[in-house]
Amino acid sequence: PGVIDTAMWDEVDALFARFEGKAPGQKKREVGRAVPLGYMGSPRDVARVAVFLACDQSAYITAQTLSVDGGNVLR
Repeated sequence: PGVIDTAMWDEVDALFARFEGKAPGQKKREVGRAVPLGYMGSPRDVARVAVFLACDQSAYITAQTLSVDGGNVLR
């Protein structure tokens, strides 16, 4: 997946705040705005794709790469 807003990003954001003098939350906002859809994905976004791939509706899909990244691969 692309950038997904998880607890890890809270830690990464805190490091940017500490070492680059950014305000808390600033790096997460910047990264989210850089995604073509304009925001970070959520774990639920990734889960929806996993559920789709596990259901009968995706039975004829094989050997594909699905990018759950808000459009970042299109850049």
